Amino acid sequence: MDKIDKDGMVTEVTPDKIDTVYYDPDSDYWRYTVWTEESRAKYEKWIADGKSPADFKYNYRKEDWRVFEMPDYTSDMLQAHIEKYDGLACREVVKKSFQPFYISLLPAIGSALLTFGLMFGFMGFYAKKMQRMGGIEQDILVKDTGVRFSDVIGHDEVIQNLQLIVKLMQESRKAQSHNSSSAMERFNATIPRGMLFSGEAGTGKTLLAKAVAGEAGVPFFYMNASGFVEMYVGVGAKRVRELFRMARKNAPCIIFIDEIDAVGRQRGTGLGGGH
Repeated sequence: MDKIDKDGMVTEVTPDKIDTVYYDPDSDYWRYTVWTEESRAKYEKWIADGKSPADFKYNYRKEDWRVFEMPDYTSDMLQAHIEKYDGLACREVVKKSFQPFYISLLPAIGSALLTFGLMFGFMGFYAKKMQRMGGIEQDILVKDTGVRFSDVIGHDEVIQNLQLIVKLMQESRKAQSHNSSSAMERFNATIPRGMLFSGEAGTGKTLLAKAVAGEAGVPFFYMNASGFVEMYVGVGAKRVRELFRMARKNAPCIIFIDEIDAVGRQRGTGLGGGH
């Protein structure tokens, strides 16, 4: 008979012959199991009861099958060993190859690839979040809002105060275009650098800010303050720096930060949006 390779398994499942032969790398021995007289009797009764032959070995193997070991691994030696110690003839030995060792590693490799895939996917998503601010100028910058004070209904007193701001901004822009000093600069005065609009949602705060930019003819930057509060470390701070970098580049301009209380609230006041 042919030599039995150590990377394989031989098997023949019949009630009167050898059942399984396999190589044990730990002991460097071949192991095989054979049927006993008791197991043959139980097998015949099992079949007589109409049960599946394939299920028999799994129900009685531990208690009825005898296990032998031998150091050599040729079919001839295996047959001689069985005839000598058990009296059973090895009429036929059918080889059944083991699956290659790398097949057994596939689940572990798959898990590792999944872990690395998720890790690199998260890193890529984080990097994209960090880099996104460099290309959002077109999303937050409006060159001309197209809104005027005439588009705002009510708020007459507020509009009157804002008209002064608009006049000062127009004069400042005109002076910059002529490389001269504005009236405010000649008197060592400065244009107000910020205003706080307070009110319920839908009362026209954003519309008023757009009207100021539209009347003054300056670019309008809009951003919600919740965009400064991010779960990713550094993203919020990067957005603030980028916003004011773009504002300086387009000065004079209007920066409108909506819901500023999202970042200006006192610690411990809980979650939720503001106006």
